[in-house]
Amino acid sequence: MRRPLGQRSPKAGATRAKGRYGLAGLRSIREISTFEIVLWACVVFLLTAPFAFWLMDIDPGVGFVRDVGSMRTAAFSQWRLYAVRAAIVVIAALITRPSVRIGLTALKRLWPLWLFLGWAAVSISWSDFPVSSANSIVSTLLLLLVAMLCCIRLSSSLAARALLLSGILAATTCISFAWLLPLYGLHQPWDVGGEHVHAGAWRGVYLHKNHMGQVLAILVGGLLPVRSGILRSKPIKYSLLVVLMGLIILSESASSVIAIPLGFFLRLWLVEMSSRSKFLSALYVIPFAILIYLVLNDFLSFFDKDMTFTGRTYIWDIAGRWFAFRPWLGYGFNTLTYGGFSVELMQRRAVTDPHNGYLDIILGTGIVGLALWGVVVWQGISIARKQYQAGGLARETSIVLAGAFLTWLTDAMVEACFRPSAPAAGLGYFTLCALLLMPPVLRTSSENQRDAGPES
Repeated sequence: MRRPLGQRSPKAGATRAKGRYGLAGLRSIREISTFEIVLWACVVFLLTAPFAFWLMDIDPGVGFVRDVGSMRTAAFSQWRLYAVRAAIVVIAALITRPSVRIGLTALKRLWPLWLFLGWAAVSISWSDFPVSSANSIVSTLLLLLVAMLCCIRLSSSLAARALLLSGILAATTCISFAWLLPLYGLHQPWDVGGEHVHAGAWRGVYLHKNHMGQVLAILVGGLLPVRSGILRSKPIKYSLLVVLMGLIILSESASSVIAIPLGFFLRLWLVEMSSRSKFLSALYVIPFAILIYLVLNDFLSFFDKDMTFTGRTYIWDIAGRWFAFRPWLGYGFNTLTYGGFSVELMQRRAVTDPHNGYLDIILGTGIVGLALWGVVVWQGISIARKQYQAGGLARETSIVLAGAFLTWLTDAMVEACFRPSAPAAGLGYFTLCALLLMPPVLRTSSENQRDAGPES
């Protein structure tokens, strides 16, 4: 039987509800209040593990050192961090109250992450420190649960807005700590473990200047370009962009400064450019790469860095040697030592991680784990590209989420920011989850523009 002209099918209505209100739109069709979006922005900010000095009971005036045997400051020193993240999951679940059917739908769309985490869970069986690997898996699951619940409750565009609004909280708290509590907000001359060389650099509400730089760089990656319709207020967009960039410079985190333009160009290349544009732009790659090589040393020297990236190349050489012993399986997901790598690194460089997210994965889960992570990344980028091609609000959303996600991936080349305990991981996994949960059905540009009304 043919449907009367102009009557919508139930399936079409369900698709619009999913796209406009998130997965929970099938259960409750109503507008999301500004207060609730701000509440979710607070939740996203808390995923970055702010106020770590207090949560880990560390006095910055005294300093802290790690035990070489356990690679921790003290036994159970991070239990408050886990407790906060567990509490965030409970709060998000109370706000969302998803049905079993909606929850299963979300779980299915996150299948690449379950493959990777499944292999990480298997690696516990050969991990050097099974408890450490299990804790890291649980912490990662907590991050993903919060992101999933947020995207169930909100549409992808509103989740992107909550992400950007969390930048206001990050900027405000970091500035407040630096001005009102400089003992916490600024690196001090008596910082131990070689960190005294960063004296005066801003770290805000985080343990290290690079942590603050990574978090703010990811937010800048989502905010660029400022034409994004996710935040309609131009004064807010431009002011937030200027403040975040200023804070990154005050953090003296050169890696974060570099990650922003690289993430921006990756987004253009992988998400926005057509095949023809990619071919034409490839003609400029070689001269551009030569130019970058010529000015990179001068740029790094401005931040008192060199071409070793503050000794990271030496760390990577050590990581390569230990990787060669167990290339396929690794030493266990985020285990404490990676064989003897972390102990050797502590003795030689006074640090414990490889300062590279991809080396972190391959040391922990081997080549197999890195390949599965590649599937996760490819799926996220593929969805972002399809949504960008859909136009309208889907395009604006993909720009924000892909920009933040690719900045996170870029920063991971010089920092171990895939670790669930890393402040940047909270935002990274949030953007990845939001990308994977974007509506699978591409709609026309006119439909997206019509749905943009209530969310403006």
